Amino acid sequence: MVIQNTDQETKCQETPVLYNPEHLKLALSGEKNLERFNLQKANLEEANLQKANLQKANLEFAHLWGSFFKEANLQKANLQGADLQGADLRGADLRGADLRGADLRGADLRKANLSHANLSRADLEGANLEGVNLRGAVLNNTLQIDPKWRLVWEIANNGALGHDLAGANLRGAYLPEANLQEANLQEANLQEANLQKANLQKANLQGAQLQGVKLCGAKLRGADLQGADLRGADLQGACLTRADLTRVYLPEANLQEADLTRADLTRADLSEANLSHVILRHADLSHVILRHADLEGADLHGANLQKANLQGANLQEANLQEANLQGANLQEANLQEANLQEANLQKVDLQNANLQGADLRGVNLRGAILEGVKNLSPGQLIHAKNVHLASDLPFSLQEVILAKQLAAMEDDS
Repeated sequence: MVIQNTDQETKCQETPVLYNPEHLKLALSGEKNLERFNLQKANLEEANLQKANLQKANLEFAHLWGSFFKEANLQKANLQGADLQGADLRGADLRGADLRGADLRGADLRKANLSHANLSRADLEGANLEGVNLRGAVLNNTLQIDPKWRLVWEIANNGALGHDLAGANLRGAYLPEANLQEANLQEANLQEANLQKANLQKANLQGAQLQGVKLCGAKLRGADLQGADLRGADLQGACLTRADLTRVYLPEANLQEADLTRADLTRADLSEANLSHVILRHADLSHVILRHADLEGADLHGANLQKANLQGANLQEANLQEANLQGANLQEANLQEANLQEANLQKVDLQNANLQGADLRGVNLRGAILEGVKNLSPGQLIHAKNVHLASDLPFSLQEVILAKQLAAMEDDS
């Protein structure tokens, strides 16, 4: 009777047990420095190898089911045919690792680095690849992987210039510096995706889900973001010049030092957003919601803020020169040392606002409400327009006239 070898027996014959017993003992004892260790075919199921250094280690055909490799260094490790089902590989460094034929079903690879790793014939069915770096990784047609992550690999390595990705699920994708110029991402899911320094110029992002997305330093010039949800998004230093952000939802977003020159933010919600030192020159912010937003040092020269809600906003040292704030709500806003030269403050509600040191030369105060305004001196209004048509001045018009006369006398002397 001829007894046929099972697949496992065949595998054992092809790859004999060659692990070093001493190496295995150290690995199981909690030793962290396992660089170049020979653990071929070793049984390390559910072992705790968190933050271990396994650089260039031999783990070929090792039994690693359910093992903990969180933040471990597995650079250039040999993991051919290894059983990594359900393994915890969060934040692991797998750059250049050999994972050919490895079983990674259900593995947690969130934020792992797989750049230049060889994934040919591997099985990644059900694996979590959110935030994984796939730049330069080797994939082949026999690789078992969710189509979503194959698409992410395609974009990361070849870009998606002008591609139609409407409605695509790219949640948690790691795509820094990706080229998505003029791509159609309408209603795409990009929640928690990493798009730092990505090129999204003239891209269509209408109605896209961008909650928690990282767009630091991204290029979004001329992009269409109408109605997109960017709650908690990080856009620090991003370029959004001439971008369409009408009705965008941006509460608690970080736009620090971003450039939004001539951008359209009509009816956008930026409540409690960080806009410190942002550039909004000649931007359209009519009807925008900026309640309790931080606009310290922001450049809003010539911006349109008609009927904007800036209640409780921080505008300290902001440049609002020639800005149109007609009908805006600035109740309890902080305007200390702000530049409001030639700004239109008609019918602006400044109740309880702080105007200490604000430059109000040439401002139009027709119909402005100044009830309870703080730290406003008569001298600040000597060059303002229509002061007599403002309501609830904290001092008399006679005091303003007197301050103007005193200033003229000082100039003459």
